Amino acid sequence: MPDVAALDLEPAFVNRVRDAGAGLSCSEFHDSAAFIMDDQLKAETCAVLVGASLVDPLPLLTSLGRQDRDMPVVVLRKSHDLRDLKTRLRFAPGIGRQIRIWDEAEFDDIIPMIHAFATRKSTQAALSRGLAAAARQPSIGKADYELDEVLSNAPIGIAVLNPQGEILAINRSSESLLGWSRSRVRDRKLAERFNAEQRLVMEEMIAACLKGDAISGPHRFELRHVVRGEPMIVQVSAGRIGEIGAVSGCAVYLDDITDLAEAQNEVEAARARLEDKVAARTRAMSAIKARLEQRGAELERSNDELKQAKAELEQLTVRDGLTGLYNRRYLDLRLSEESSRMQRMNSPMAVLMIDIDHFKAYNDTLGHVEGDVCLTQVAQVISAACRRSGEFAARYGGEEFSVVLPGSTADEALVAAQRIIEQLAELDIPHPTASHVTVSIGIESATGPGMPAPGELIRRADKALYASKQAGRNRATVYSAG
Repeated sequence: MPDVAALDLEPAFVNRVRDAGAGLSCSEFHDSAAFIMDDQLKAETCAVLVGASLVDPLPLLTSLGRQDRDMPVVVLRKSHDLRDLKTRLRFAPGIGRQIRIWDEAEFDDIIPMIHAFATRKSTQAALSRGLAAAARQPSIGKADYELDEVLSNAPIGIAVLNPQGEILAINRSSESLLGWSRSRVRDRKLAERFNAEQRLVMEEMIAACLKGDAISGPHRFELRHVVRGEPMIVQVSAGRIGEIGAVSGCAVYLDDITDLAEAQNEVEAARARLEDKVAARTRAMSAIKARLEQRGAELERSNDELKQAKAELEQLTVRDGLTGLYNRRYLDLRLSEESSRMQRMNSPMAVLMIDIDHFKAYNDTLGHVEGDVCLTQVAQVISAACRRSGEFAARYGGEEFSVVLPGSTADEALVAAQRIIEQLAELDIPHPTASHVTVSIGIESATGPGMPAPGELIRRADKALYASKQAGRNRATVYSAG
């Protein structure tokens, strides 16, 4: 049975794959950045497992997509990381086709899925060996081709074609789907079973496979059962499985997915009803009311747009409606997570507390509409200070903001703070009682096991902010216990 490639996977999970009793083997790789899928590894691997310890798996997934776009990849995540990674994955370029994001707490449910990947790869390998064996028969007359017992009893239909697109053999499941006897299909064209429009698609798919495409399809066709006369949905794909002379032969897979298609329709209907409820509960949010109403109409027309709307609604729960920065709820959650992570890694982390100077005077003089514009402009400058993975900015409340910089020392945080002050000076937002809008910043940085609780980090940064204001504003101050 093909192997499973485990990238940065914890030993406990590796052992669970090996002990699953399904004949699965597992090869460990601990340098995901240098992982290369050469031809031999592709041939021996049925799936790739990526461990949750990898902080940002997107570069790896992009690299795997370039190496083999059709290789199944399962990425393990902590439950609280699932949504964020799925959202980022939607818009990431160069990602492979078969990426699955999985909660590591449900790891045992992955084993049957990986076993299915392995079984399919073994099936394709068996077909390749069989076709190669048929090709080695004497050239006098046509080679007899027999499917082995496992393939003959496969739950999906399998038809093996020669380089001319003629049928060499079909298995038992194909007899029911096609309405043809296995003993009378030799040299027939598989496309004969389909209507004119479907036949063109079938012929193009088989021709592409015979020319060298590893996989062609899948396509869904509606057929009528030969005996019962009932409509059925058949999913058809083709795969190159061996060489006869200089031209590839292929296998065509026919899968009756009628029940699955009906179940998918029911799931989509339930999903649409759920989205309607979500839209009804969020109409009170005036900033997104028009967008939600428009999205609700689009949801009925497109399943892809439905998924996009759900992702956007999830983001709204952690974003500030005015500035677009993360909100206080997200700050409290992520600060606690990053603090724990930096302690485990014995790494530094810095927290910035930022307050707009004399903002009450700005609002009282120019009004709240202009005040909101000012808040948005300042938020954009603060957000631009977050340049590395894991760094983020949030609106703490009113005219106060917070920036979290995992992996940054106090000196590095001070550089980021000075950059915010300088960029605001360049922006030169007019202020009614000062030369331009400025901010005061307080900084606290701590390292590893000695790091205080998240609330204490905020309190110290806030105390340093107060010191900046006392010293004349428009400056940054690093917290000092004295």
